Amino acid sequence: MPQTEVQVPSQQAVTATAAQPAPARAPGPRLHALDALRVVAALAVLAFHFTGVDAATKANWG
Repeated sequence: MPQTEVQVPSQQAVTATAAQPAPARAPGPRLHALDALRVVAALAVLAFHFTGVDAATKANWG
């Protein structure tokens, strides 16, 4: 069986390309309606977890 030679890049070459950060993008305009919707969703999740009242909970815990 013939042997195949494999060349592995040096560690120095790998770290040189991995250390370069991606160029920063300028922030775009904020969608305030989307931010408000996220707040409403977060509050709904908190209310659900705080109260813990749904049909499955009542059936399991009485």
